[in-house]
Amino acid sequence: MSKIGLFFGSTTGKTESAAEMIQKEFGGENVVTLHNILEAEDNEFEKYQCLIVGSPN
Repeated sequence: MSKIGLFFGSTTGKTESAAEMIQKEFGGENVVTLHNILEAEDNEFEKYQCLIVGSPN
């Protein structure tokens, strides 16, 4: 399992694209797991050593 959980919210897809770019730069799926915040369960946050949270503005 990856060590970083990246949780994002995206209405137009741009935040999701940014999350995918961050995932790639950090080393891919083995390092960063992406989660759409609308589909995330409360207990998913505790699975990771580090969290990144992205939101549209």
